[in-house]
Formats: sequence, C-alpha cells, structure tokens
Amino acid sequence: MPASNKANNHSSGKSGKESQASKCGKSGKSEHQGITVKKTPDTAAADNSSVETPEVSGQPDCFECSVDSFAIASDFEQVQTALDEAANTGALATILIARDIELTDDQVITLRAGSQVKLLSLEHRTISGSGYEGGRSLPLILAEPGSEMLRVESLTLIGGNNIADDHGYGGAIESHALITIVTDVIACRNSANYGGAIGFMGRIASVGTGSRLTANVSRGDGGAVYVGSDVIRATITDGVEITGNTAEGSGGGIFIDQAHLKRLYVAAGAVFSGNASGGAPCDNCLSGDAAMYNEQIQGASWSEPHIQGYNNVDISYVPLTPAFIRLTAVKNTLGCSPAESVSNYGLFDDQGGLLATASSDSYGTIAFPSVPVDTIGDYSWTIKPLAGSPDDPQADGEGISVSVHSDTDGKGGVAASYSYPAGEAPRFVSAIQNSEIGLIVFPELTFGAPGDYKYTVKEETRDGDGWVSDKAEYPVIVHVADDGQGNYVATAEYPDGYPEFADIYTGIAAKYTLGARKTTIGAPLPGGRFEFGLYDADDTLIAAATSTEANESPTEYRDELISLARATLLERSGTVFGSVAISPAPPVLPASPSASK
Repeated sequence: MPASNKANNHSSGKSGKESQASKCGKSGKSEHQGITVKKTPDTAAADNSSVETPEVSGQPDCFECSVDSFAIASDFEQVQTALDEAANTGALATILIARDIELTDDQVITLRAGSQVKLLSLEHRTISGSGYEGGRSLPLILAEPGSEMLRVESLTLIGGNNIADDHGYGGAIESHALITIVTDVIACRNSANYGGAIGFMGRIASVGTGSRLTANVSRGDGGAVYVGSDVIRATITDGVEITGNTAEGSGGGIFIDQAHLKRLYVAAGAVFSGNASGGAPCDNCLSGDAAMYNEQIQGASWSEPHIQGYNNVDISYVPLTPAFIRLTAVKNTLGCSPAESVSNYGLFDDQGGLLATASSDSYGTIAFPSVPVDTIGDYSWTIKPLAGSPDDPQADGEGISVSVHSDTDGKGGVAASYSYPAGEAPRFVSAIQNSEIGLIVFPELTFGAPGDYKYTVKEETRDGDGWVSDKAEYPVIVHVADDGQGNYVATAEYPDGYPEFADIYTGIAAKYTLGARKTTIGAPLPGGRFEFGLYDADDTLIAAATSTEANESPTEYRDELISLARATLLERSGTVFGSVAISPAPPVLPASPSASK
C-alpha cells in the first residue's frame, strides 16, 4: 500500500470516529492510553519487515476518547500529510510514528495554525537530522504561530540544528503552540541559536516524566531549553534529566528571562548534571529572596558543585539592568523655618531593611538618593523619621507608604514606577512648641498644577487691651513641581525668614487715687482756696490739686479728702520707665469738731 494511502486510511473520517468511539468505555486501561499494537506485513516496505499497526483496546483516558483523527506514519511525507489534514479543523490529531524517520536537510515536521496534534511512538522511534554534523540548519519539529497544541511522547530526537535565521529557537522542537507538552522524550545532540533541544515560544510548556535532554548545544542562551518571554508557566516535572548541555550564553540547562523566573517550576525529583554556560556561574544567586527559590525549584539536584539552581549553569541567572527610583518627601514645619529644624528620614523595604537615608533641607525637601530596582514585582516601601546616630539609624514612629511596581522593559532591563496610596507626595508635619511660642496654622492648601504661588502673611489683630500688635509682613513662595510620576510636590520658601510676630503687652493701667486732709482753724474751709502738689523722687511736680469746700454747718468742722490727679504706672517691654511710691489709701475719718482759729 502506498505510504500516502496508508496515512489517509488512518486519518480523520466518519468510520474512523465510529471505530474509535466504539472502543471507548471498555474496562481496563492499557500502557499506552488505550492503544495496543499488532504486527502486519508492510507491502510498501522494501525490507518486508513488519510495521506496528495500532488498534484501540482497554479504557483510554478522556483526552484519548476525544481524538478526532488517528494516523500511522512511517516517513516524513506521511507525517506531514496527516498534520496538514488536521490544520484549521479544530480536531485533535494523533499520529503514531511507526518507524524511525531521518529527515533530509530541508525537511521539517510542521504543525500549521489551528492544529492540535499528538506525536508519539510505542518503541521510542527516532526522528533525526544531520544538523549536529553541520548539515541541516532547521529544527526537526516546528509548531507554527497560531497552532494550538503540540504533544510529543516517547520519541527520540537527534541532530536538529535550528540556525536558519537570527532567531532559531530549539534544535529539536521549536514550538509556538499555545500548549506544548513533551513527555518521555530523549533529545540528544541537537543545536540551535537559542535552546539547543527545545524552544518554548507559546504560553504553557512542560517537560514531563521520563524525558532526557542530553548533550545539546546553544550558540546563545539555553543549552537544552529556551523559555520565551510569552510563556506564562513552564514546568519541569519529576524524573526529568537535563544533563551535559552547553550554552555559549547563559543557562546551560534552561534559559528564562530574569524578569520571569517565577514562571518556571522545577519538581523536586528533576536532575541537573554536567551543564555548562559561557556566562559566569552565580553560586549564591537568588532572585528577589529565598522564598521564590523555596517555592519554585527547591528539591531538584543540581550540577556540582552548585547547591541551588539559579546558578547560570543549570538555570539562567542574568541580572537585569536595574531601574533607579529617586523618591522625595516634604517636611512641613510649624513654628520655625525648615532650615531651623533639620530632621533625618529613612526609606525602608518590605522586610524593614534600610534602603537609603536623607535629611530635610532649608526648604523642607527630603530627597533620597537613587535606589536600584533589579527584580520584578510589586513592593511596598515606607518612609519613616529616624532616630539614633548616623551610624546606627533606627526608625522612629509611623511612616508613609510608597507603592513600587517593576517589570521588564523588553530590552534586558527593569522599568520601575511608584505611586502614593494616599494620592499625594509624602509630607511630614512637625510643630515646634514651648511656653513662649504659639503656632499659627492656616488651613491646608491644595495645588492642582505646577508653579510658584506667592503669598503674604501679616497680623490682623487690632491694638487694644494693653496689646500692641506686630505690623511686620512676610512673603511666602510655595513651589509646586511634578516629581515625574504624576505627583505634585509642594515646598515653601520664606525670602525674609520664617514669619514670626512679636506683639507687645503694655499692661492694663494700674490706678490709685491719692489724698490728704485739710483743716482750718478760726474760719470755715473755703473751697479751692488751698493748692497742693504731688512730686516724684526727683522733686518734679507730676500732679496738682486743691482742697474742696467744707459742706458741713459753719459751727461744725470735719476733715475733707483732697482729690488728687490719678497716678498711672506704665510698663513697656518689661521695663518700668517711671514709678510713684503709692501708700495705702488713708482711712476715711468720722466727723469730728475742729478747733477754731
């Protein structure tokens, strides 16, 4: 039977589906997911040897029951015919490789867009090329962009050489399929520009139990496996061996972009041994923190003498070019200018580690030095006041949080940005208070655009009640700037110094009425007739008065109080400029007869 007819007879069709469906549901399960083999003569084979013709028996799993087409292929043409028929049908095509296949230098087993394909053999058939000896320059198997799923099981892949263009991902398998699953596959002596054995360029990738990737070579990164940046999960399962592979670049066993290390999972039973890379080994490298290592790859064995896998020999570790973040905050002082109250602040990471320190300047700006960000993720940093010595700074009090987000920039570096959960730049308010200073605090101002805003601060208190207010006026300039992240940062400038108002209390006048007694003998006391003076210590007249007229009957005389001018004590700035010694007020005497002249 011609090979092409053999492939067609086993490809999708109504009778094929009915036959397959009729076998599903039986009890039991055979070793190869419901496929058993019997030997039949192959009239097309030149050596008249037997080929394996499968028939379904036992209870296959549900994946196998959903097979829409099945084909047996003994050479490249039969394989490719079955693949082409499966393209764009949405059908799952299972192709059994019945013989070893040696590809010519221009042959590539190719999955077209829309394909869902499973390639397998029952006795580890070999698909080979001459690439390792320098012949071919193509992969052995290619799943084109747009293909949906590629499963490769129980095959040996030797001699692929994917260097036809500047890319060339995967010497044995280059898969752009959304899902790629490789199980019980031996990939040996393949080479490529990237990923000596396999280049995973889709979304989900797995190297399954029983697979051995050995003696493959990459001219760039990934001696055995290259994990593309679009892959969201790559898994190396228990029992996989990745040994003796070499990358001229990074990752002798596996290469994955530094930004995506968390997408790679390695089971505890996986074995890495004898791999090598042109990149410098990184014996103590852990991306981010040890927690990721413990969650992602702990338990596998690694190429000696390395004790963990992020060593650039087994798994690539190529530090990304870091991004730098320069954070600023503002110290808002009350009661003094920022220059009079310098404070120290610290920038702390998620774990409480000190990243940087800074001091407030004469404008109140707290400018931290640039901090490198060389890992990918979301972080919460905190700015806190510091106490302690400069050599041993300690966080003092509550802080203000800053959210930091980082991702790869697509050029081998990190792109980082930050934001403030509170919606505004960090601002610390400090107040200077004591028994002599009171604070003047205006309502908070909001600025919606960058610029310089000019104000004047002056006292509006009227003089009175012994107070004389300060008439000074102080200009204030508020500088509002964009910090480059869409946040506005405000600082204040005081051209004539920090506003300080010194009011003078002159005191409420102390009042006292001094008096004396005047009596006459021989005649009644006439009013206004007698004059008296009040003199200070320097014998200077400060007040004058006359005695009042007696208001009693002419035959009765009594003492009269002399009404004097009121004396006032004034205090200015705490200094008494003049004083009058004031005696206690004399008592008012009762009426009594006086001697007459």
